[in-house]
Amino acid sequence: MNSNAPNNLTLTQNHKVTAFTINGDTLDLGGYTLTVTGNCTFSGGKTTTGIIKPIGTLCHFGGGIIDSRIEANCGYYHMNGGSFLKVTILISTGSASTTGTGNCTFADSLSISHSGTYYLQWVPRIMIFLTAL
Repeated sequence: MNSNAPNNLTLTQNHKVTAFTINGDTLDLGGYTLTVTGNCTFSGGKTTTGIIKPIGTLCHFGGGIIDSRIEANCGYYHMNGGSFLKVTILISTGSASTTGTGNCTFADSLSISHSGTYYLQWVPRIMIFLTAL
């Protein structure tokens, strides 16, 4: 999805894609699941309803409003921004470090599991949790 064009989309069924990038506009999941088997990038825009299920190597959160449940099982993550309004589940299993500069806001529950061979490194002082962990 590209913020330079009017690409507001609504899913009408579950979808599986090999890569996903959103940097503007809105993706309404319509209550369905979007599974991403490759890299998944959130740089802006908004997702609503439904479930986003990244299961590839890298999931990059760099901005945007994610008003959808996240059920991610990726090799590693970049946590550099975004507002997470629904349940967020992050499972890190890869051989690269998960990093983050912060600027993430979690309005619902956050679950993190790390079984990779490298590190899980975040700058927690600038992560904002609006609910108890």
